Amino acid sequence: MAMTLHAARRGTRLVDGLQTAAMAGVLVMVASVPLLDVFRTWYAARAEKAAWDGISGPACPVVQAPPALGRRQPMTFTYGDATFTRRHGHASCAGFREDGKIYRICQFNAPYVLTVTTARGTTIFQPGPVRRTTVTVRDGVATCVVGGWFRT
Repeated sequence: MAMTLHAARRGTRLVDGLQTAAMAGVLVMVASVPLLDVFRTWYAARAEKAAWDGISGPACPVVQAPPALGRRQPMTFTYGDATFTRRHGHASCAGFREDGKIYRICQFNAPYVLTVTTARGTTIFQPGPVRRTTVTVRDGVATCVVGGWFRT
C-alpha cells in the first residue's frame, strides 16, 4: 500500500522535530561544560575567601618602634598597596574583592615583629616569637591577629 503525501510530510516533520530536539540537547550539554567550570571556580574562590577571612585570634600588640634584634636584617616585600617587613619566618598572601574593592590578607609563620606601611601610615605589630600571625589590609588600614594556619 502506498503512503499518501500527507502521511509522508507528517513523518518528515516528526523526524525534523526529533533532530531539532536532539541538536538542542547537544547544545545544552556543550554549554553546560563551561558553566560547570565557572561554578567550580566561583565556589573554590568563595571557599578560599571564607578560609582566609575565618582566621581569628587575639589582636597583635602594637608598639611604637621595633625592638633591636642583633645583626639579622629584616625581610621586606610589597603586596598590593602595602609594604610588609618582618624579622623572621615566611609569608603567604592572598587578595580578595569585596564591594568592588580589593583587600589583602597575609599570614606569617613566625614574624616576631611586623611593620606594615600603607598610604595611611605605618603600624608596627609585635605578636611575639614563633607565633602564627595574620595581617589584613583594608582601605589602607592594617589589622593583625595572632592566629592562622600557615606553616611554611
